[in-house]
Amino acid sequence: MTLPPTRRHFPIDDDAERSPCGASLGEATLVLERFVLVREVSRGAQGTVWQARDRVACCDVAVKILPGLTHDDVVTMGREVAALRLLKIPGVVPLIDAGAHGACGCVAMEWIDGSHFPSASERTRWERLEPALRSLLGTLERVHSVGIVHRDLKPANVIVDGDARATLLDLGVAGGTALTSDGPEPLAGTPRYMAPVLFRGAAPSPATDLYALAVMVYEALTGEPLRSQGAESFFDPDPLDHARVERDLQGHAPSPIVRALVRILGSSGTYTGGHTELMRALGASSGSPASRLAPVVARLARTGSALTPVALEALFDAEERIVAHRSTAARLLHEEVEGDVGRVLARVETWLGLGIGRLRGHRLSVDELDVERRERRREMRGLVGQGALTTTWLSRGLLDLAETAFREIDERIAAGELREALAELPNILSTFDQLDHRHRIPPVLYRWLRVALFANDRRALGLLLHEIHRSDATGVTGIHVAAVATAAIAAVDGAFDRARERLDSVPVREPFDLGLAWHAVRVFLARRSEAPADVARALAAARSWAASVAEPVPELESWEGWIAFLSGDYARAERLHRECAQEFCGPRRAQCLLDAGAAALERGAFDAALETAEEAQEALRGHRHPFAAGRIEWLRRAALYRTDRAAHVDEDLVRIAGTIDAPQVVGLTLLTEASVAWRHGRADRAIELADESTRVLVRGGLHSLASVPAGLGLVAGRSTPAEDLQPSFDRLPPALTIQAAELWLRAGVPLDADTRRRVENCWTAVDPSSAEMRREVLALTECGRTRAPRGMSA
Repeated sequence: MTLPPTRRHFPIDDDAERSPCGASLGEATLVLERFVLVREVSRGAQGTVWQARDRVACCDVAVKILPGLTHDDVVTMGREVAALRLLKIPGVVPLIDAGAHGACGCVAMEWIDGSHFPSASERTRWERLEPALRSLLGTLERVHSVGIVHRDLKPANVIVDGDARATLLDLGVAGGTALTSDGPEPLAGTPRYMAPVLFRGAAPSPATDLYALAVMVYEALTGEPLRSQGAESFFDPDPLDHARVERDLQGHAPSPIVRALVRILGSSGTYTGGHTELMRALGASSGSPASRLAPVVARLARTGSALTPVALEALFDAEERIVAHRSTAARLLHEEVEGDVGRVLARVETWLGLGIGRLRGHRLSVDELDVERRERRREMRGLVGQGALTTTWLSRGLLDLAETAFREIDERIAAGELREALAELPNILSTFDQLDHRHRIPPVLYRWLRVALFANDRRALGLLLHEIHRSDATGVTGIHVAAVATAAIAAVDGAFDRARERLDSVPVREPFDLGLAWHAVRVFLARRSEAPADVARALAAARSWAASVAEPVPELESWEGWIAFLSGDYARAERLHRECAQEFCGPRRAQCLLDAGAAALERGAFDAALETAEEAQEALRGHRHPFAAGRIEWLRRAALYRTDRAAHVDEDLVRIAGTIDAPQVVGLTLLTEASVAWRHGRADRAIELADESTRVLVRGGLHSLASVPAGLGLVAGRSTPAEDLQPSFDRLPPALTIQAAELWLRAGVPLDADTRRRVENCWTAVDPSSAEMRREVLALTECGRTRAPRGMSA
């Protein structure tokens, strides 16, 4: 099959192709316009691996530098990365990008902590090797089931983490194509681990991968190479002495494992049943680890009622609060057993064999990585159900897979699964880009912009801008999408003039996704920075646009609710957000309810706020959405603090809050817990929590809001402001401005004339009937220093 024509992902100029790249590489070098090299990790025959910093996603990555590649090699790498990103095979290192740097190829992938699979450098006990082997076999099963062959399996290409989970590296990208093709294939791999049939002209296959795995296991158990190191021993190998191999392995592994390894190695890479035999041997050698869960499963069976995801939560020992690992794992398991309790133990056994989870007593322990791996496996079931992906490549092609994935984005949005949609969109865009289908790119960019805005995901906006910047296939579409995305980021950062300028550069409000995003940013900008008349104009423009489009715009009610909240009409804000919630389900419904709950909180309806938090929790059932879940926890704790029902710091919440990538939610949560500690005489803990809240908010660009915990830290006894922050309250609501000013004044920090005038004006904007109500830190009746100008200058 011939795929559509490809183009250069990163152009290589003529001079660069003739010059070596190694001399120009070093610490702080920028490659692929995105990754900054930090330190060299390893060096081999194919190239070097660096730890690098992703400037867009703000995380560590691994970048492999491959010298001497041609333009065609680079194009092939780009296509391969697009394909593997789209498939997202669990247990294979997620690939991020590929392209050229000078005359070198670069492959960027996620950074995996761990060590290489055991090798011949020293003998490894079977008890240590067995879980890593089980995990690696599970990964190879997934790779082979979608028609992909690794081709260069060796210890250096397998990372084993602290929980003995194996992750495959270099899946075909560096050693020839991983994707099945009809033409002749080049010989690629590391001779020491290559099956003899490959040197005789046979095509790479799952059997040759299993041969390499068997060599790895032999070397790990014996501490010796399988064959001598001379080149002739690989290219013209003598027949393997089966008896010698069996003697070498005896005593180092159970007999079923030894027999399976001897059969695989003796076949020279032709034994097609190697995977099945090894898996059976592992089961025979270790018994059934999942049987430890039998008592719990038996209790579920005795109830006689239908098996539910909630009932299956009893099997799991996992974090639930905010991150929802337990309920998500239970839901995924329930889907796989189709409600049949009799299939539970067998399915758990499969999970363990694939490295998903670990047994802890009579429970299965899972974490974020386990849940993500299982969710990805679920997304692959449609492909696996078709048979091998080889057939898919030949009959439908990678393009059709990307188109199908894009059509499913609307279903995810309708279900409120914005986080999941954002995980898919970069992979879809990369595929269309690599296959040179430029006319399919604009709808992806529009949808990405819309979803990133409503998911409150600044990182996704940054990645969108990067994709637009590096692509030459977007034209006016890219310019308009980039302008709105840049305006959104500028508005969040407080650069209001720049945000307005960027919005004004977009003259067209179509298609729908672009128009919706444009007005969303315009209303957000109005509520953050402008006068009431300008806010009214922004809303009027949004209403006019909504009336002119064919699709409903339920967000309009939410925007009006925000404006009502800012004007102090909390009852109306609560009503509008509740009405908006009726139009959505899942996480988006939860977000609208949480806006309503925040309004209830500010009007003093604390029990209503708690009830709304429960409604939002119910809307999130079945979804993992740490941002919304974190807001729920903050709303609960804020309501309890304001009614003096929070007697102790919720240390469990403090520990988990750091897992949320949402500075405002985390910062407010830590501020509430700092206030609890301060109210109950725990000054040292209050300072620690206030300092951490300040750091989180400052790093998130929320400097004005950070003034509140910074002031609380001073009142609790800190000698200098955290982060050397100076008081700045210019973008805080009136009541919060008063509290922040009071805290800094109590700490003996004078306020300048402009700030004093602002605080005085804030007193006229608050409802005096709610003065006794405790707020984020203080009740207004506790803010006596801010009432007198003399006090404010002390």
